[in-house]
Parts: sequence; C-alpha cells; structure tokens
Amino acid sequence: MENARKLPRVDRDRRLGLDRAISRRDFLNGISVAIGASLLPACAKTGEPIVEGPSAYYPPAETGMRGSHSGSFEVAHATVQGQRWAAVKTDEHYDLVVVGAGISGLSAAYIYRRDVNPNGRILILDNHDDFGGHAKRNEFTLDDRTFIGYGGTMLMDAPNSYPASAKQVIRELGIDFDRHSESYHEYLFASHGAGRVSFFDKETFGADYLATGEHGFSESVDDTPLSGSAKTELERLFADEEDYLAGMTTAERRAVLESHRWRDYLERFAGLGEEVLAFVQKWPHGVWAIGADALPARMAWSEGYPGFAGTDASSNAMTESAIEEAHRAIHSLMTEAAR
Repeated sequence: MENARKLPRVDRDRRLGLDRAISRRDFLNGISVAIGASLLPACAKTGEPIVEGPSAYYPPAETGMRGSHSGSFEVAHATVQGQRWAAVKTDEHYDLVVVGAGISGLSAAYIYRRDVNPNGRILILDNHDDFGGHAKRNEFTLDDRTFIGYGGTMLMDAPNSYPASAKQVIRELGIDFDRHSESYHEYLFASHGAGRVSFFDKETFGADYLATGEHGFSESVDDTPLSGSAKTELERLFADEEDYLAGMTTAERRAVLESHRWRDYLERFAGLGEEVLAFVQKWPHGVWAIGADALPARMAWSEGYPGFAGTDASSNAMTESAIEEAHRAIHSLMTEAAR
C-alpha cells in the first residue's frame, strides 16, 4: 500500500487504466450499471434476524448481510410514498464519496484505497442497509420459511472478456471462476422434467390458466382466456419477425428506444392491445422487479425481449468524439483525486 501511494502520478494513472482507450462496449456497460441507483438517508432499519435467541448460530443474521430482505427496503418505499428526512450537518470530510454500494461502487472504493490514497477516508452511500447490491444473494421469510435467491454473482461466467483492471480486482478478492460449474446447474429444471410456464390470473384475464411453453406461447395458448385477436397479437409478438420501426435510421431507432418504456413501445409501435400488454406487464418482474410499464425499451431490446426485429440500436451508439470527451473527463477526475 505504501508503495502504491508513492508511485509517480503517471504510473498511478497507468495502473488505474487511464492510458488505455475506452471501447464503446466498455463505456456503455459501465454507465448502465447506475440505472437504478438512488440516494436515501442512512436510517434504514436492519430487518429482524430470522433466527433469534442467544444460542442461535446464523452468521448472515448476525452480520445483517442478507441482501434484499424484509427490513432492507422499507425506507426506499417510504421515500417513494412521499416521506422525507431532514439532513444533519456533521462537518465530516472525505477524500472520496461513492454513491451505490454494489460491486462497482465497492470496487471503486477498493481501487482508490489501493492505488490512490491508502489512508483516504471514503464514504459509501447506498439505499439498502447492507452492501453488495445485486452481487449478493437475497433472503426472504414467508410463513416462517426462508427463501434464498441468488444474486448477480452467479452471472460472472465470462471473465475472459473483462478488462485487465477488473481481472486484477477479481483475483485479489479470491474469486475462482473455475468453480462456477460446481454450484450452477444449467439444466436443473429440465432434469426434473420442468419447463417454462405462464400463469393467467382470473383477476386480470377472467379465468385462471397455466400455459406451458416458452413465455406461455405454445399449443396451450389456444386454451388461454385471451380473446381471438389477443392470441393473434401474442403469436405475432413472439414470432418477432416484423420491424416496427421500419424506415427509421439507427439514430431515430435509438431515440425511440431511449424515450419509451417497453409497454408503451409495444402499444404505440407494435399496436398491441390491452390483453397482450397485461400479459407482458409482469414479464420483467423476475429479473428487474419492475413491470413492463417501467422497463426502458432500450433495456428490453438489449435483453432480447421480443418486439425489436430488425432494430440495431448499438451501431454508433456513441460517436468517437463523445467517447474521447468522456475519456478526458474521467481522466481529469481521477487525476484530481490522485493529487
């Protein structure tokens, strides 16, 4: 650490990667991490431990590190509902303030301490009462039963594409990618004869029905409580062969995707009716915990959701001059931080 602090500024810049060009893909991947970040007061109450009593041994409950669990997001919900808190001036001073305590925010703080200022004071802010973001598992309790869902760390399966700086941090953290296959069973559901299903609830569609098949579109869709026109629309959506933005330039297509939510896009440009829109509404819930009316169309496109046949919004996503300008801005900020 002491040697890192005494490195010449040029060497520090190189270790931080400031001498390397930023590819369009890396830049977009970097800025997309912050799509859901928000800053809330540090008054979120830690959830009650699942196991109580002096003799109980449950490390996650003792440390409070249980990801998104009951008790970790109530402040966020209260803020959305209009509750506010008064800021308290503490006269504290920090060398670095990081907003967002997910894997990117924690890495930023770690690299700053490692390469810039080993003795620096860092303030890390997050809208949960513990750190880790989507890289952690999530834990919930329902009817005295504990449910555990894995986080984003299980998707770290392509380290060869990572830049050298990211690989270095991963090595220092002791993450062993070779063990990925030991804990991830890619064909678990298929091995039990299970597959994808979609549930049509009575409150929304008039009758309860479980449709089997990819996204609910299979031969069983004929028996769903959808109207004939809605079934036709659903078939057209999942065939995903029609270019709904035909005649638009790449820039115009990108503008459409960046200014619409997925549901609005499907309604306005694909001409889908309320029944099919209600069907796709909960589609993003399992991954993003938001509905189609909140999911940006650009994200739906990048995730391979249907409705974007013929659309290439990635070409020229940023001009070379814009990339160079962003690179200079990042370099300037990091140089100031290193002084």
